[in-house]
Amino acid sequence: MSSHLYALMAIADLVEVKGTKYWRELLSDVLKDTESVLALYDNSNSTYYDLSHIFLGGAPNTSNAQYHCTHVMQLFWIAKKLDSEIISKTYERWESYITGSNYFA
Repeated sequence: MSSHLYALMAIADLVEVKGTKYWRELLSDVLKDTESVLALYDNSNSTYYDLSHIFLGGAPNTSNAQYHCTHVMQLFWIAKKLDSEIISKTYERWESYITGSNYFA
């Protein structure tokens, strides 16, 4: 998940620097793709590391606390940079998993 979000962040930065039609369209497409898959990474109290449990079967790879926090920080950055209600709401929900858990107990 984090590599996908890092790619989205990089494209957003390129739009700021280059601003060409190509990069703006790519950003729009990648943002839509991200919005459509985010829910698949949500396990109601943390995030999944990947989606191998969906595509390959087997037990899901649940993110550890540090990795989940990385996802949350990435969504925070994206929510501040891009106009996406889905990203903003997902950030708020995933952030609540940190404050409402015993991750750091």
